[in-house]
Amino acid sequence: MFALLGFIVFGYLTSRIASSKGRDAAGWFFIGAFTGLFGLVAALIMLPAEYYEEGSSRRPPLS
Repeated sequence: MFALLGFIVFGYLTSRIASSKGRDAAGWFFIGAFTGLFGLVAALIMLPAEYYEEGSSRRPPLS
């Protein structure tokens, strides 16, 4: 029961963070649900999607 709750909590948190950065919330929900803390950390450190749009003048930090 606690494992199921953990899957849902990590999935929800990961999807919310990814969505705020312009990423697919549904896909990141499953990443967070199945990888737990690793998925959450990945969502926290990834750059927003706008850095990777073609023609964007924004550059990642330290590049």
